[in-house]
Amino acid sequence: MDGWKVLCQGATEKVVLAIDFGVTGRPEAGFADLVSQLDGDFTVWESLPPPGGGVEALSGEDYVAHWLAGVHPAEESTVAVFGFCVGAVFAGRLAEAFVSETGRRPEIVLFDPETPDPKTLFRDFRGAVDRLSALLPDEKLTAAQAEGEEIYGRLRDYSPLCFELAELFGRTTKMAFDLAGLDPEIGAEVAGTFTSYVSYLRAANELGRPRSWSDAIAMSSFPLDEGSGIGRRMEFETDHGEILRTHAVAQAVRRILT
Repeated sequence: MDGWKVLCQGATEKVVLAIDFGVTGRPEAGFADLVSQLDGDFTVWESLPPPGGGVEALSGEDYVAHWLAGVHPAEESTVAVFGFCVGAVFAGRLAEAFVSETGRRPEIVLFDPETPDPKTLFRDFRGAVDRLSALLPDEKLTAAQAEGEEIYGRLRDYSPLCFELAELFGRTTKMAFDLAGLDPEIGAEVAGTFTSYVSYLRAANELGRPRSWSDAIAMSSFPLDEGSGIGRRMEFETDHGEILRTHAVAQAVRRILT
């Protein structure tokens, strides 16, 4: 079961696959919050990122192959694939792989689906640097944000932008932990998590918008672009960070799965 962890074990053989970049302590709700409200007879597996090196070590298809290999024993039992935010790209691509290999398509349910772009990458970089504010003097924090802004303004191609922002965050994190006299190994873990996340974004950007989104149901906290290509859209009065914790969303998911 490489590449997956069990969020809940159901009473039947039905399996739901959920794709997200889940990290401990993030402010947004995760699939564990959604699953706690479902009370279903199905098992839910959540994706784990593949082991990997730097930002450009893995392609989009490498991610899909990693998750597909781990799910082979449950392939015939998979009834749905979920994707949150950028995970929606991988969810759609994984569903396409199921069709190719088994001839059957699981239900595709997307939550606030997005495709990565430079603007959102820079937003996430700024947020990650801001979370170091308790460790960095104001002038160092401001300098790191200014350097990130210069990189964002200079690079419009996604992969180089990913690489340079991840490298800058790594340097900034090391400086923050050194100045605060904290364990450098913990600092390296923080930087490594951000690098892994940026690798995930870069891989999704490489894959692009899956054709299978035309068969998907999207549940969103904001109006989706008419050109998103998503087959069916459902909008909820909630925030992006709360959509997987929202009771009305869980009720809608339950109706889809039963």
